[in-house]
Amino acid sequence: MSDIGSEEVVAVCVNGIGNVLRHFCAARLLAVHFQRPFRVVIGSDRLSTATSNALCELLSPFGSTVITSREAGEKLASTLVNELEIYDHVGIYGTNSHPLTEAYFKAVLPPGPLPYLSIYAAQPRSYGDADIVRYKTQTYAQLPWPDALQQEVGAIAHRLELSERVGVHIRLTDNLTDALKTAHHLNTPLEVFLEFLAYLALHEDARFFVCTDNPQVVPLLQEMEFDVVTPPLVPPPLSQELLEMHLLSQTRYLVGSYSSTFSYEAAFLAGGKRLWLWEKEAWQLYDFCPCS
Repeated sequence: MSDIGSEEVVAVCVNGIGNVLRHFCAARLLAVHFQRPFRVVIGSDRLSTATSNALCELLSPFGSTVITSREAGEKLASTLVNELEIYDHVGIYGTNSHPLTEAYFKAVLPPGPLPYLSIYAAQPRSYGDADIVRYKTQTYAQLPWPDALQQEVGAIAHRLELSERVGVHIRLTDNLTDALKTAHHLNTPLEVFLEFLAYLALHEDARFFVCTDNPQVVPLLQEMEFDVVTPPLVPPPLSQELLEMHLLSQTRYLVGSYSSTFSYEAAFLAGGKRLWLWEKEAWQLYDFCPCS
């Protein structure tokens, strides 16, 4: 692969924490596979200061990492030139969302005659799904997660008995009616979640650990007399987002939102977990444990 150029691969990480981690993983895989220099730009206006700082410290050992605004990050991405020969070796096979990998890339793709920026699932053509699962779980295992975060996660996981609970991530925007998401079957209505959790409670005697920004969720689950616990709030410098993602990874398996990368990336932590997603009007199971 040494004949396809030497330009660096830049992970331009925008939006929420799930997207930042996913874009980092996807771009780093290309950099490693094609033996390119690598750096990271976190351009997000949706992260707390504590989370931005934690991510910068977390990703810096893998390449030069800077934090900027979303506008500046997108401007940088629009000027990047990844010459086309790299795309002769990369499978680009869809738009947001794909449960395994996606990243921002600038490329000339048919039928469009001009370069444009979008979210694409991208990986070396020689990599199959099992390779991606193995790569991502290994990458997350290698990240230098802060000691204070790991200690807090361990204490909370023990207190809430998370290893015996089902982890649930419900994002408010995925519960709403959105024309684009509806057209692409990306919405997960709240009633669909409630029906599935009721099924799990009945047939598996499931208890739940729930992370959500939808204020209706927990009261509804409690009205249904489910055994539900939620994450405690932690003060800076700990990152609430990183804490919740890691706590979800400590559960038996996860139920998540199809168009939320937070759900996906949580399932890759702690060695990989099974993840249920509502996809095209049915619950689909993804197994992100590399040993399975």
